[in-house]
Amino acid sequence: MRDKYNRAHMAMGWREGLEAMFGNRCELLMDATIAGCAIVAHADGRLDLVEIRRMFIGMREHPMLASLSRETIAAEFEAHRSAFAVYPSDARVNALRLVRPLSQYPRLGQWALDVCTDVARADHQLHPTEIDAIFLLRRTLGLPPEGTGAPATPGPRWTPPLSAATAAPGRTVPSVGAS
Repeated sequence: MRDKYNRAHMAMGWREGLEAMFGNRCELLMDATIAGCAIVAHADGRLDLVEIRRMFIGMREHPMLASLSRETIAAEFEAHRSAFAVYPSDARVNALRLVRPLSQYPRLGQWALDVCTDVARADHQLHPTEIDAIFLLRRTLGLPPEGTGAPATPGPRWTPPLSAATAAPGRTVPSVGAS
């Protein structure tokens, strides 16, 4: 049964096969990651080959994107590169429009942001405008500021453990080592 499923997906084009397995999340992830990498790569005013290579490596690491061909990724990135060459501010706005829908999926958004951060660090020179671009991507994806320790997805509200100082009058709180 599984073999038939795999053969059927292999017979489809890459978009159709991935869409059948993951819905539109795969396309959202691909578009957002490439757009985010384009924003970061062009932030310092120059596009280094090592940044493009790091994007390719990062995109091949995710299981949802591992089946994408280099030509597909290159064609998507080339569209962004040519837009940034002509009108950088408009290209940035359009790229952010592709990033924004991924905010519905915080884990995928965090992964895409990690790839973009790797792209910024690829040339071993973290330019201030690249840091600003990463911050902008983080806000666009709806992720908490780095270092706050806040969860990327809303979970149960954390409440501090009771201590003797916060216990209600007349109530005792057992200590950790007591039995």
